[in-house]
Amino acid sequence: MSICIKRQCYINRPPETVFATLCDFSAYERWNPWVVAIKGSCVEGEDVAVRAKLGKKIGQFQHRILKVDAPYVLHWCDKGWFTRLAYGERKRVLTAEGEGTQYQVMLTISGCMSGVVKHLYGEHLEKGMTAETHALQQWVERNHG
Repeated sequence: MSICIKRQCYINRPPETVFATLCDFSAYERWNPWVVAIKGSCVEGEDVAVRAKLGKKIGQFQHRILKVDAPYVLHWCDKGWFTRLAYGERKRVLTAEGEGTQYQVMLTISGCMSGVVKHLYGEHLEKGMTAETHALQQWVERNHG
């Protein structure tokens, strides 16, 4: 079993601007409603530590950057003991469309415990992905005119 949550939107700024925002981890806590703090670099192979909200709880999560293909793909995965049971990947894809960007983000969770993750956190993941996508669009359009 696996879970796949997808969100997309049009951002009225070029892919380079959107991608730069996604790679500016120091700004995430200002625009991303999930993120409390993030440490790390947007470089393939690097590990990133994220303190994030999941419902009413705040957790510490480790990720590894799998692919940085500026300005089109940013892809990372979960890292930690639990990935043997529920492994997550988040892939962001940006496509130039007119003068702006078609943005798509996909969160995939697989493994024998993915059903448990869906049961416990599915609603929070769905709402969080929607809120994050909307917040990214607003942040980029408001701050990068």
